Amino acid sequence: MKKLTVKQLARIQAVFYILAAGFAIASYLTEAKGSPRPLLWAAFVFIVISFTWRLVFVKCPQCGDSLSNSKRIPDTCPNCGFDLTTLPQKENPNE
Repeated sequence: MKKLTVKQLARIQAVFYILAAGFAIASYLTEAKGSPRPLLWAAFVFIVISFTWRLVFVKCPQCGDSLSNSKRIPDTCPNCGFDLTTLPQKENPNE
């Protein structure tokens, strides 16, 4: 599997938010009185996936510090100063 930068992982989270918003809007537009709203539940699921994605995957690859507490992903890790726009280098190049 291709390794992704932290900023690319954050963009994937943004896609989950956009999908959640789309499902919520579609649920509102197709609303019928007294009917179940499966699209609204799908929106809720994508919001949960988005939060979980950010907590689990959006971390500094060098020190493992979570970047979920900042609105924007910084270019460098606030904890160790690692450049987050690049991919982490493998320790053993033969892998």
